[in-house]
Amino acid sequence: MTLKITASWDPNPFGVKAPELAATWGTCEISVQGSPITLVEDVSTGLPRRYVIGSLYPLAEWIAYNWWFLRYDYRAAEPIFSADEGFARWSSRHNVSQAGDGFAWPSLWIEPLGSSSLLRWDSNDGNGRVRFVSSGRARVVADELMETLARFVDQVVDRLAQDGIDGTPLHLEWNAIREADKDESEFCRSAASLGLDPFDMDPAISAVMIEAHDLLEDTDFDVLMSSARPSRLAQDVEWIRKAEVKLSESPADSSILPGLRLLRATSRRPWSTMPWKIGYETASAVRRHLHMKIDEKIELDSYAPISFLESPDPGLVALAGCWDTHSSLVLGGRRGDAGERFVQARSIWRFISQESDNRRMLIGQGRTAFEQAERAFAAELLAPAEAIRHRLVEGLSDSEGIAERFGVSVAVIDNQIENQLTRSPDSK
Repeated sequence: MTLKITASWDPNPFGVKAPELAATWGTCEISVQGSPITLVEDVSTGLPRRYVIGSLYPLAEWIAYNWWFLRYDYRAAEPIFSADEGFARWSSRHNVSQAGDGFAWPSLWIEPLGSSSLLRWDSNDGNGRVRFVSSGRARVVADELMETLARFVDQVVDRLAQDGIDGTPLHLEWNAIREADKDESEFCRSAASLGLDPFDMDPAISAVMIEAHDLLEDTDFDVLMSSARPSRLAQDVEWIRKAEVKLSESPADSSILPGLRLLRATSRRPWSTMPWKIGYETASAVRRHLHMKIDEKIELDSYAPISFLESPDPGLVALAGCWDTHSSLVLGGRRGDAGERFVQARSIWRFISQESDNRRMLIGQGRTAFEQAERAFAAELLAPAEAIRHRLVEGLSDSEGIAERFGVSVAVIDNQIENQLTRSPDSK
């Protein structure tokens, strides 16, 4: 399932003076597997149609200017990391209606989630001349989505070329994207993950990004970029260095770790649009490996003993360390028993999936595919969905009682019920 954009051109728009707008005047229909996103009702006639009418240049320009955010800005819409990352800024980068320029565009949210993207669209009043009447949501393959968007931009650029129009802001932005080499693309990806415009970066932050890239493994660098508060990035890197020293102060001797690493193949399969399934399946494999009963509460202190080092950034949750037969976990702050157990469980995922030469693993607040799998693993390891189902069916307890039984928060139980018992994990 992916996005479809169908454009057609009107060569003679009346009264349009700007050449790039006149050249790209036409209709645009957007849909997801037959579900029309651009279904509108004409306010003056009350008649419906499946497309919008106007210049398609603004939409192509909006896609180009927000290209890296649409693919790699995994941060949630809420300003959870800093006061200056408010909803308005996020909306301008992720909602198609912000293409603007006086034309009616649907309120279509594009939220990247690693290997997949979430599309959400809402009915709204449009621009006063048409009213959008469709609403819905769909999860699509991120790379396929970006290919669709790229084809649309190319189509608009080709249309401009037919009229001999060149050198527009769209041309300049799109050429920069198309001609970026590997290093430039990686920098743009990292900046977008950090929530920053790669073409308007503070040099000091750029320098710290490079330092962090040299310091961390690829997975941990991605976690930092998608979790950190940009203004505290330098402090975050320093915290990681100090936490790494603290890891070696009180590691646990865990002879079971080598056995758990044998499950690495389960946790490191190619990502699909459903990374949480990998997390659930790996957690089940761990419990089987440990010969645990389905409703047995797992104790984690022997796998990941906790110490604390106050983090300067709420986005940095913990740093985990794992050696041949020893492990340790440094938390960035107190989280309560249930919260700390959840982080311990997340660290087990990291111990299993770690690279062979990586002994330091960062745990953050991001929403990458890897972290989705990590959270799903933690939930299933701590409170198996099948055990929850048994207790609910037998009337033994409600969410609060089950949470207490397994030493987790009520939110973990409710999420397990919603994601695995109420609906299929395939459709999360």
